[in-house]
Amino acid sequence: MGFAVDYDIEKFYANRFALRDVVKIGGKSYLVSTVELPPSPYGAPYETMIFDANEDGQAENYIERYCDRYDTQEEARQGHAHALKFSEDDLHPNYGEE
Repeated sequence: MGFAVDYDIEKFYANRFALRDVVKIGGKSYLVSTVELPPSPYGAPYETMIFDANEDGQAENYIERYCDRYDTQEEARQGHAHALKFSEDDLHPNYGEE
């Protein structure tokens, strides 16, 4: 059984809530991204993720170093602000590194 949603996906992405910052943690660059997810009956509608970033602030890969979800936009804003203060100990290891 599938899940059908009657909405305009282009309009959703054009107007969705999104925060994006690049931070230095332990001398490395990380992208902190908080976004509103498309409507779904599963899980919370907002998500913060942290990825390794290059010097231009672009994700080097999409291996998540951190992920959390939120029920409200205000919780997402607070979670994003909290993630900006992380140390290396707060991040998941990059499984591609040796």
